[in-house]
Amino acid sequence: MTTFVPWLESESPYDVLKSHFGAGSERIILDGQVRSFIADGLEGVGYGKDTQEEGEKIKELRERKDEREIGLLRCANQVSRFLLYGLLGEMLRVQMTLHAIKKTREKMHFGITEAKTRSILEKEMAKTGLIAGDGLVLFGGKSVTRSHKLSS
Repeated sequence: MTTFVPWLESESPYDVLKSHFGAGSERIILDGQVRSFIADGLEGVGYGKDTQEEGEKIKELRERKDEREIGLLRCANQVSRFLLYGLLGEMLRVQMTLHAIKKTREKMHFGITEAKTRSILEKEMAKTGLIAGDGLVLFGGKSVTRSHKLSS
């Protein structure tokens, strides 16, 4: 359970925390990564500063997940999987498009029409599974340079 303990700007957050936990609390477990000024502030109100031996306890606390946290982890997993598959799909489309362009170039000859070239490219793209313009389109003088960078 998480509890938010508010304090006024004019108050010390360390004093407020100490009064929230009560006089019987002498020790707070801190992560070794906690900022020094926070550890110093807690030490200033009477809490110990040694965090070395408590690493396993903190690890155990972090490993426990409630239903909300499990839901967040599942959501993050789905999003990262979606992004990964999307990126891999784009990379695959690039490679498939470049393959179709290379095959088309092999069939080109002096005097070939643009329409015939387009037809060959569409057939080569269809062989790789890319249909209805579902591929990488390269334009301009730098397109050849770009395609070499993408294929290496």
